[in-house]
Amino acid sequence: MQKNKTFINHADGNISSALRLRSGKVDGAGRQMSVWEDYVAGTNPMETNDMLRAVIAIEHGEVRVSWSPELPPSEAAKRLYTIYGKTDLSDGEWVPIPADADKSAYRFFKVGVELR
Repeated sequence: MQKNKTFINHADGNISSALRLRSGKVDGAGRQMSVWEDYVAGTNPMETNDMLRAVIAIEHGEVRVSWSPELPPSEAAKRLYTIYGKTDLSDGEWVPIPADADKSAYRFFKVGVELR
């Protein structure tokens, strides 16, 4: 809680206003992030290097997509994570990939997170 007091102080003690403040970070598309987005991602808005990162690996011949930070189960249960894929970056929309689907047809991935 101490770490977030700085943002609350900048918002004259108003928590709702503090959550809308910019955290000083940018997302993968270069857009500035708010404190609220850090909260949803499970990252610390006071730590510039604390970001939601997708990790892509091939294990036993299968594509595995995971992310960090890996939150404790009680916190992760409050969030819905979605893996998106594209076969080519020039494709239109990102396609949501079901968790148990074969990901080998995709070459590009991103992870989305939202609160339940």
